[in-house]
Amino acid sequence: MDELLAARNALLEALLETPRTKPELVDELSTSRSTIDRGVASLLETGCIERRDSAYLATETGRLACRARRDYLADLDRIERGRPILTELPLESIDLSFLREASIDVPSPQAPWTALETSMRHIREASAVFGTAPVVFNLYFDEFLESIENGGLCAELILDQNLFSSLDDGQHDQLREIIEADCGRLYTATLEMPYAIWIAEGETVVAGLTVYSENGLAGVLRTDDPESVDWVRERYRERRAESELVWNPD
Repeated sequence: MDELLAARNALLEALLETPRTKPELVDELSTSRSTIDRGVASLLETGCIERRDSAYLATETGRLACRARRDYLADLDRIERGRPILTELPLESIDLSFLREASIDVPSPQAPWTALETSMRHIREASAVFGTAPVVFNLYFDEFLESIENGGLCAELILDQNLFSSLDDGQHDQLREIIEADCGRLYTATLEMPYAIWIAEGETVVAGLTVYSENGLAGVLRTDDPESVDWVRERYRERRAESELVWNPD
């Protein structure tokens, strides 16, 4: 059955743009005439192709069917690539359209921090960043401070209460430098979700979830799709509404 469907799909793909005769399809797809005959008959019956003299061409129904199949396969590929992240997420709390639109950055065993490279680049280039932090790595301090040095950054952050209490004096000083740089605020809250929420506002607004597991970084889901960004922003506002303001330089 899978081979039959694959043959039908290949046949339909071959007819998306240019009319082709059966002999041309036999040559292009390297298959038998009987397979082409059966495939053409099936696609004609379902309205996915139409006859043009001695040739055949995909109909609008056929083009929509191809697009739907490509989207389905892309979703499957995204789910498979994102499995290390998705297994750590409470999926009932994640909007499916966000998952569908998001790009996925997963760590490699040899260089796990490479999964953060793209999201941290957005933070370096941002004029304003809003985010929650269930964990903190020195890498984050370095990137925030570099962004400040590169021309200013307004950072509004929500740290986990226990995390904030555990920071040493040097980390507190770095954090205060980040918050006091330009219109920043620091909140604390009990952050139980295994991911950080962040929005980086610059020439393009990018938002995402940085997901953690018991073993460390699981990966990053990020998007610049406006509706998905709005969904992430609303989740951030929910966390902020439950937070306590700690530092407000204003």
